[in-house]
This record gives sequence, structure tokens and C-alpha cells, in this order.
Amino acid sequence: MPSDALMTHSVYAAALQCAQRGWSVIPLIGGEDPARGKTPAAAWSRYRERLPSAEELRRWFGSGKHSAYGLVCGRLSQLIVLDFDDGAIAEQFRRRFPDLAETFTVRSGMRGTPHLYFHVDYPVASRKFRGGDLKGEGGYVVGPGTVISGRYWSVVHDAPVLTITPDLLAAVLDFLGTSDDLLAPSSEDDLAHAHEINEVVVVRKYRREAARTGQRNNTLFRIACQLRDKGLSQDWALRCLAQAHAEQPFRSRTNCEPFDQRLREAERTIASAYSRPPRREHPKPTCADDADQPLDNSIREALLQSPDGAAFLRVYEGLRILGIAPGSAFTRSEALALLKGIVGDYSLRKALHLSIDGRAPAFSAHRTGSQPIQRRENKAKRCFVPQQEPTRSHNPAHRPAVQYRMPSVEELRMWLGVQPTAGDSIEIDELRSPKTYRQALEREFIRRRPGQYPQAWLAQRLGVSTRSIYNYHRAEGIVAEPCFITTPLNWNNYERMLPPPGMAKRIGLNTRGTFIEDETGKRYPALIGVAQRHMGRGQSVRLKERTSSCYRCVSIGSRANTS
Repeated sequence: MPSDALMTHSVYAAALQCAQRGWSVIPLIGGEDPARGKTPAAAWSRYRERLPSAEELRRWFGSGKHSAYGLVCGRLSQLIVLDFDDGAIAEQFRRRFPDLAETFTVRSGMRGTPHLYFHVDYPVASRKFRGGDLKGEGGYVVGPGTVISGRYWSVVHDAPVLTITPDLLAAVLDFLGTSDDLLAPSSEDDLAHAHEINEVVVVRKYRREAARTGQRNNTLFRIACQLRDKGLSQDWALRCLAQAHAEQPFRSRTNCEPFDQRLREAERTIASAYSRPPRREHPKPTCADDADQPLDNSIREALLQSPDGAAFLRVYEGLRILGIAPGSAFTRSEALALLKGIVGDYSLRKALHLSIDGRAPAFSAHRTGSQPIQRRENKAKRCFVPQQEPTRSHNPAHRPAVQYRMPSVEELRMWLGVQPTAGDSIEIDELRSPKTYRQALEREFIRRRPGQYPQAWLAQRLGVSTRSIYNYHRAEGIVAEPCFITTPLNWNNYERMLPPPGMAKRIGLNTRGTFIEDETGKRYPALIGVAQRHMGRGQSVRLKERTSSCYRCVSIGSRANTS
């Protein structure tokens, strides 16, 4: 354990580094209490509007008063952080979004899980997702270099902070199991499930109720009980509500308690709520599997990472479209007859025996007496004739045919360990080959959610190469509009923005898609000499760096007319 003087110096230096990045820094209580140590040591709402001064930073950390600090996320810092509490979910994220996982990363001192930092230039509300929190507007995260209860928050990947687009962030949140709108919090009338709870909504609910009733402690206790019943930890409730409670104004101006006293009052009230066991909710009836709803994209994307996943999906979605109900039993020959002209016997065999990570196949098999396939009634027709049971030989020497059970969508979610997400509708004719199936999924995804995506991410999503994605886009009339990061060049920044001749190749810097553009729109190589020559003539130039393209769907006819 480092000495107190060294620890103070390192925390002060780390806080100064973060402040130089343009991030708003606030002091935390720190100390030996792991729960209380993450609580702000001063009223910090003002630091959502302005950055702390150098004098404030020196007063907080230069004298060793605080061994911990936080970074205010949101609009001012242009920063959001994916704060993972579950290492398994973090690893799933890393496999699903390998490019995003290369951003600036800090390891939590408590759980040892990663905090992934991203730059944003649009408002993002804080919220809860499965296995962690998204720290955005109204939230803060413990900064690197902090020491609380002898545990150290350290930088494990000192890389540039990547910029994440709204469309890609929406895809990340879909994967992590939250579908809240990025720009606006969800309804404040009630607290939703734990993975959907939004910190901003909880704070607003507390402030509204406390102002309406004038009972700060009772309101805090009641909302803390609701959070406890939803399965959120006492630490999460403390981080979310303690600061809001301490800053909540009194109705009477004569009663003005110090900030520290109100903070301790909040800690006692929340601890009292969590000292009682959570109340059980009455289970709500669940609706049956609905074949009219498209299959979750989370299920599709998880299975498409497996070599035989496309065969499984084509068989399963074909049986769903043809009306096979979950729980129905069928033989391979019956399924082959139903899917004739859509899926062949080879793909059917692979689908029926697909196993993920050594788990039992989703189509469970058993040898019992044959049961008729249960098919849903076609609501467009009032007459419904069940399929006749196939004729079987009664010779005891013949082995009974293997029957397979049709799994439900919820069983597939549990089998794969994924959360419910949106799905895209496809037609049965698009199941005829893995290529047409993947191509249809790509078309419907871009049609439903046009936006800016890395091509590598689109390819990884479907388990194909970037060349295949390019071919899908050509076939389906999906156009890619190039996007650029533009930086005006001047005599103060051009040497920093442009590498010296030959340096980029020696250090492995990829300059593909980077160029200098003049006032007329003419492009030149991104070289220092080119910038000097144009600026010496008094011309304005800018550096343009190609980033992820923006994709949208157009009809084949209109694409041909514009090309």
C-alpha cells in the first residue's frame, strides 16, 4: 500500500489529468467505508454546469483531504461510461463489439470489472442495464487513481476515448437489455424492472414527491423500499438518492442543516429501508408465444455466431411461420415435408442437433408414441382442420421415430442467455438459403434503424465478412453515405494533427481515408508540407478523417437512377 503522501500526490495528479481532458471532476468521501466512500463530498450539481477551477482542485486533493474523486458524465464533459458490474456480461460485450472494447478503460477497485469510456456530443440519460449501469446525464463514475477502502481504480487500457454514434449506442443498449429512448427518460409514474430503471427518473420522482408532500425522509424511505424490492443494491440507491436528498430544499427557511448532516441522514434512511427483506411481487400472467411477432434479433445474432446457427434459424423460423406451436412434437420427416422447397434434409439435421457450448439441443428429442402436430388456427379462416396423425407401423420390431419438441421463444432466450429485443420481420421465401436469410435481416435492420455503423460491426452481427455485407447492400439497394470528422487546420495545431513524412508508416498509423481539403473542396494528401503551402498563401484548409458510413435503404429503381 503506498504512503499517504504518495497516494495524495497520485490522486491529485490523476484528477488534474482528467480535468485537462475537459471532464468535470468532483471530490468523493473516500476512506475505509466502501459504500459511503463513493458518495460526493460536496454538493456537485453545479459541476454539471461548469468545470471546477484549479483552486478548487488544489483545495480538494492537494492537501490530502480526499483520496477519491468522481467524473461527472453527460453534456458538460461530453462523456458516457459503461459501468459493468458483471464480468460475464462485460465479456459478452467485448465479443459482440470488439471495436468499441478498444476504448479508454478503467478497472473498478470493488468488483474488478471494466468501465468503458466514450465521447458523445448529444444528450444521453443515465440508466440501468443488465449487469451494470450506463453513466450519462445526471450520473458520475469513480475516477482512475482513486483509492477507497484500500482498493484502487486503475487504467487497464490507456487508449483514446472513442466516439460512439447515437445509432451504435442504441444497438449497444439493445444488446445489453434496455430499450429506453436515448434522449428522453422513460415514464416517471412507476419504477420499471431493475434493468430498465433510470437514475434520472428516480431522482426526479424523489424531488417531485418530496416537494409535493414536504416529507423528505418519508419520501426517501418509500422510494428506497421500491428500489430494494426491484432488486437494486443499497450501494446503487445510495449513489442515486443520497446527493439528491442532501440538496433537496426545505419548506421552512429557518431549518437549514449542514450538507454533511443531511448526507448522513440519507445514508441512515436508505440503510433502514434495506434492513428489511424485499416484498414479493405477485406474479403476472404471461402471454403465450405469439408467432405473429418476429423473432428477437438478440436470438438471431447469438445463433449466427455458430457455424450451424443459420440452419437452426431457418428451420425454427420456418416452422413458426407455418404455425407450429411451442411444445408441439414432430418427427424429422414431418418437418421435412412442411419445409419442402425451403430447407433441405442436410440443414434440417444440423438444426435439430445444434448444441451451444455443450448444452443440450434446443429441439429436445425423445422416442415415444406419435402425437399430432398442433398447429395454430388461421384467424382469417373460421374452419380449422387439425393435421391428421401419420400412419405408423404397429410392428414391435420397428423402432419408433424420434420426436422433437418445438421450443418457445422464451426458452430460446434462456438457452442462449440473451434478453428480449426488437425483431425484424422476414418472409418464408427468404429462408431458402443462409445468404438470402442474412441478406433479408440486414435489409430489414437498416430499413428499421438507418444510421451510422462500422461495417465491421454489421458483418460481425451476422457472422459474415465485410465483403458479404457490401454485396448484401448492393443487392438490396442500401446506400452508404460517407461521414467525416472535420478539423480546421491553423498554424497552432497543424503539426499536432499531421504526422511528419514517413512517421505514420513507421509507427503503424493508418492514414487511409484522411486528407486535406481546401476552400474549393479539392483534396490533397494529409502531409505537413501541403498544409504549410496552403496556409502560407492565406488559404483556409481542413483535415478530414473518414469515419463509419451512414446507411439507409432506397429502392432498387431509385438507386439505379441516381448512379
